[in-house]
Amino acid sequence: MGRLARTRKHRRTVGHKQQKRKLHFARDLDLVQKDLQQGKAPPGDLEDLPARGQYFCTPCSRYFVDQATLDAHLKTKKHKRRLKLLRDPAYTQADAEAAAGMAPPKND
Repeated sequence: MGRLARTRKHRRTVGHKQQKRKLHFARDLDLVQKDLQQGKAPPGDLEDLPARGQYFCTPCSRYFVDQATLDAHLKTKKHKRRLKLLRDPAYTQADAEAAAGMAPPKND
């Protein structure tokens, strides 16, 4: 059975749990903060998006079908938590080095 056993292995298949994680992936906070500062339009091809990309929540990076759904989303806990996280300044490489004790000494 040696040869048949090798060909029936499921290789390179993504598990359903990994696919589910990707489905609910939110953009990182530093990227969203950069978009808010620059006032960028939502990314993507507008014809393939719900309602052609009219109803977009920038902090959550989500598209909605109509204005009522967007208004309902703006009142949810998830959206409010995301806004609270975006109020804090983004971490930089200098902050990470200072926390690790690798930052150069300040000449004050």
